[in-house]
Amino acid sequence: MIRLIAALDEKRGIGKNGDQPFYIKTDLARFRELTMGSPVLMGYGAYKAIGHPLKGRPTYVASRDPKLSLPGCHIVSDVDSYLKDVKDKGQELWVIGGGQMFNLSIGLASELYLTEIKGDFDCDAFFPDYHAEFELAGESDWQTEDKLTYRFTTWRRKG
Repeated sequence: MIRLIAALDEKRGIGKNGDQPFYIKTDLARFRELTMGSPVLMGYGAYKAIGHPLKGRPTYVASRDPKLSLPGCHIVSDVDSYLKDVKDKGQELWVIGGGQMFNLSIGLASELYLTEIKGDFDCDAFFPDYHAEFELAGESDWQTEDKLTYRFTTWRRKG
């Protein structure tokens, strides 16, 4: 099962200048809890922002550079084939960013785990529009942490 996990603002913004423009400790804890022990896939830009493989999770990094070597990471050069193979084999995978990885994988995703943050953070990277293909399966109450108001949502593919 392919799942996407992201934090996004009211305009579906997820990043600005190669970094995440918001930080919510509770969101990071939820991210760790949900993805721990499962493989994760991220683009090279997301990897550069994080700077290391994720502990306790096989870490896959998408890159067009066939010579790229990142200690502790598996390099994926053909993302479309990799995602199709994961789905066909019924394997589990969390796609964790960035915008290009979300765009490439949303068509094969079964579930979305989104942290919706109130406000517009003037982002330059965005999560793809998902409302036509997914339905809300669960949501938390709105919460506030460090002046950021957010809620956790789970979306499942329609049909």
